[in-house]
Amino acid sequence: MQLDIWYLSSYSILPATLLGMVRYKNSDKSYHPFLWLLFVGLIAECLNIILAHLIHNNLIVHRYMILLEFGIPMYQFKVWGLFYKKRQLYWSFLALILISWLVESIINNNIFDLHFIGVNIYTKSLSAFLIGILSIHQLNKVVLTEKAALFTNSKFLICCGFLISFIYLMFQSIFQLYESTSNEFLNKIIVPFAYGNIFVNVFLFLGAVYFIPKKKRNLWLL
Repeated sequence: MQLDIWYLSSYSILPATLLGMVRYKNSDKSYHPFLWLLFVGLIAECLNIILAHLIHNNLIVHRYMILLEFGIPMYQFKVWGLFYKKRQLYWSFLALILISWLVESIINNNIFDLHFIGVNIYTKSLSAFLIGILSIHQLNKVVLTEKAALFTNSKFLICCGFLISFIYLMFQSIFQLYESTSNEFLNKIIVPFAYGNIFVNVFLFLGAVYFIPKKKRNLWLL
């Protein structure tokens, strides 16, 4: 039963990704980083399944996805103007996560080690926390400045999805830090995360892609 839920959770990103690929050319460019994230996420899920079957270990995918799952949302926030006149803060956050990832990898000697189980847990927790906080700031900006109804506003839906996914990911990572945490207890945390992931992908992210504004056309071309 748990395995079925995980497979369903893994591929629940497929509808939003396919719709994003179809609408990519005609969509507002300011939403393209989010569509990149969906595509990268789908590729990662496919690699997870393939490596799990071939070598029974997909940790290396999770390890490098930490950087992509932080860098792409950060760039999306930058495109939306969250770091307007705060370029140093933007680059500082990126540098912080990259340095944290490198240091943790070197300490654990796990940059290319397929069998290390830690998967850069500290960096994963920190990056999830930062994206969660930035999502809240972007949500506040949307609520105060956007005129469109919130539940048909792609920025609002995307930020809600980020907030749910990354904050839950942060707590999951924190619990994994404690070796004394039983597998049974972790399963009680991880299984609800699978259901939450399905909700985010199927409802929030699919809705977000559907409501992405069309690319603005130049008036002189009309």
